[in-house]
Amino acid sequence: MAQSSKHTKPVFTPKPTPSPRAIKQFIQYLHARLDESPMSFHSLLNDTRLCAPIFSHMAQDSCYDIRLLAAIHPETPTRTITRLSQDSSSYIRRYTTAHPNISSNALRRLASDSSKAVRKQLAQRLDQPRPPFAILAKDTSPTVRLGVIQNPYTPISIVKHLTYDRYLGIAIWAK
Repeated sequence: MAQSSKHTKPVFTPKPTPSPRAIKQFIQYLHARLDESPMSFHSLLNDTRLCAPIFSHMAQDSCYDIRLLAAIHPETPTRTITRLSQDSSSYIRRYTTAHPNISSNALRRLASDSSKAVRKQLAQRLDQPRPPFAILAKDTSPTVRLGVIQNPYTPISIVKHLTYDRYLGIAIWAK
């Protein structure tokens, strides 16, 4: 008697690794699509041909939109997100703070980022891995410290410490 298909496990088939030539052609395709219409950006997020080697090339591309696409895509691997977390664009670095594949080391580095917007975005991160609250609670920007207080996952010990903040608004919010 044949086994029911309900009880068989699906077979995982990894995406084949594209050749360097195919990667180059796909990157050119991405450039063309983004040049033709800004609306292409969202449809490219669903392109099933995207894979780790392509994301790696996207992270090194001179085009901001291509790098942003890699920073936003949920399947971008940790190694590529780590590279993008050091991007020259603070906007791209902000997107990496919320990426599910970002490493704890990258989060710690971003806690000292030169951009207040990046640090604030990081302070408001709600999922794993958690942001480095101890570093962010000592930030020079009241906006970043407020983000730490507003995060429901901030440890109580850090919130208590912020009740003594030099900015009254922060101290009151922490209480």
